[in-house]
Amino acid sequence: MNIKPQKRSLLRRIGRWLAWLGLLIVGLLIGGWAFQRWASQRDRQQFLPAEQQIMLNGHAMRLICMGSGSPTIVLESGLGDGADVWGLVQPALAEQYRVCAYDRVGMGWSAAVANKADRASIAQTLHELLSQANVSAPYVLVGHSAGGLYVREYAQRYPEQVIGLVLVDSSHEQQRQRQPQLAEDPFAIMRQSMQACDALAPFGIIRLTKLFEQSQSTYAKLPQPAQASIAASQYQTSTCSAMDAALAAITQDLNQAQAPQSLKDLPLVVLTRGIADSTMPAEFEQTWDSLQQELAQLSSNSQHHIAETSGHYIHLDQPALVIEAVEWVISQQAK
Repeated sequence: MNIKPQKRSLLRRIGRWLAWLGLLIVGLLIGGWAFQRWASQRDRQQFLPAEQQIMLNGHAMRLICMGSGSPTIVLESGLGDGADVWGLVQPALAEQYRVCAYDRVGMGWSAAVANKADRASIAQTLHELLSQANVSAPYVLVGHSAGGLYVREYAQRYPEQVIGLVLVDSSHEQQRQRQPQLAEDPFAIMRQSMQACDALAPFGIIRLTKLFEQSQSTYAKLPQPAQASIAASQYQTSTCSAMDAALAAITQDLNQAQAPQSLKDLPLVVLTRGIADSTMPAEFEQTWDSLQQELAQLSSNSQHHIAETSGHYIHLDQPALVIEAVEWVISQQAK
């Protein structure tokens, strides 16, 4: 087939343009990759001082301990959060007690580790971390949201180390099967977002577009250094992958047929949000309240309080309630 010279010339020009476009895209991706590596390392140096790093099985974990004395209070964050979220509670409690908060694997400034996102692995990792850092028992464990599930798992595995629990608007292992079905599974939607994020993060696209900027309003009540640390940690290359793994694990952990195990007479305080989640139907909140009551009934020595002016983050909206709950748990040891 004969191609006219004009068309042949046009095709050659288009080919050259496409080649240059391809080179430009490759160059941008390489540049974005280099920028992401540099910025991630810069942020780690700024927000992860050496004294907060504990090497555990060859991986760096972030652990922040303040204060002194016994018992030790250990703070366990909710899904996607790290130690910084306790910035209104930890310093206040540290005036009287030893208080430790940490970043789970892949969250905040702790290194990502495969197959460590389920509640059993989280409890085991925390146990190993506290031992490696010479943080001595007895412990009062405080868990927010999914963290409430994790601290109960810890108490079941290591009962001799735990003298009490505080559950802060805690998750319940049967909540997914007992809550009304939503039109769309929020965890599935979040996983799709995190998987897309994971594909883009190595090339700096998530960082450059400031994808997580809107989520920072959740942490507006925290001190500025904590807000800055949270914001920077969200743009680490492994964050989206770790969050996807956490979502996959929590989907299973919150869909259990077996009811929660009894805590016998272990001192327990359950704090429940007073302000409903406006994104969920009323039936969802009614079931949530019932599940919270069930959690309070796990121990024969428990209290259940409604945080009237708080949403899900009670430790940010009403930190004094969390502090009072910890103090009540500790007071039970004198009886």
